[in-house]
Amino acid sequence: RVADGQTGIPLSGVQVLAFAGDGTVAFQGRIALAADGTGEVPSLSDGHYAIYVFSDGYAPRSMPIDLPSAPVGIAMTPGGRVEVRAGSMWSGRLVDAGGAPVLLSPFRLDGGVTAMPPVTVWDHLAPGAYRLLYGDNTAPGATFNVVEGQTTQVTLN
Repeated sequence: RVADGQTGIPLSGVQVLAFAGDGTVAFQGRIALAADGTGEVPSLSDGHYAIYVFSDGYAPRSMPIDLPSAPVGIAMTPGGRVEVRAGSMWSGRLVDAGGAPVLLSPFRLDGGVTAMPPVTVWDHLAPGAYRLLYGDNTAPGATFNVVEGQTTQVTLN
């Protein structure tokens, strides 16, 4: 069941991305939800998956899930805003506190990000701790926290 995490109102549809235990994409597509916000990812066999849920105006959500499974409730919230300031073009990867790639959309599967100066803005990032790896992706990078409804500024040297 997928609903707005602030109002409890069920959503009508979401984009879902499911990675199988071996890292391959097991499902990618839109799921229409019933009036109560319930829906099902078709054609997944029993096993371990990393599920990502996307909906316009909301922060993406991710979770591990083992199938078969009882129904899972997913509360979508707007998240926070991140403004990244840099003096030149840069590219890198966005990862969470555990080092897993953060997917900003269901169409970029590696957590890669590229931007132009002076400011790059990401709206609807889920609350939590992040690290932006840039350059050769081995530098310490920039760490930052996102808070629901707030703007975080990150400056790259």
